[in-house]
Amino acid sequence: MLEVRVLPRQLIRSHTSAIMDPVPDVLGLGRSAVVRPGQPPPPQWGDCERRVVDSLDADLARELHAAWRARHPLVLEVAPGLGLDDPNRPPHEVIEGLQPWEWPVDLDLPGERLHHAVWANAVDAREPGRAQWRWAEAARRMWESWPTPPGP
Repeated sequence: MLEVRVLPRQLIRSHTSAIMDPVPDVLGLGRSAVVRPGQPPPPQWGDCERRVVDSLDADLARELHAAWRARHPLVLEVAPGLGLDDPNRPPHEVIEGLQPWEWPVDLDLPGERLHHAVWANAVDAREPGRAQWRWAEAARRMWESWPTPPGP
């Protein structure tokens, strides 16, 4: 017979804290670090190549996408105001004068591609001393929103 037990939330949290902690081998996973202009990277990324993202450039998007696919960690110095500031929202790009069915098959939205290349596997290190990976933060918020199970 299968026995189902409800564990106290504190016990569950203590056993899952290793899951919630930052992954120690961020470079082995190919995670890049996003920093502000002129900001030093976190120590783990001290020897990584630094790339400046100061325009919505298709060639730069292609290069960063290739680095992301190869899991090659970089330090990405992202200039504010490009529309890349929010990891959850790509920059606004407008196509004028054409209906969606009139768009060419080779339509390129470099801002959207650049946003993905910057944020898909990057740690947000723009706040010194607090590097965070958005997917771990989303998992933590979801975990904290679960109701506490009944019991002792």
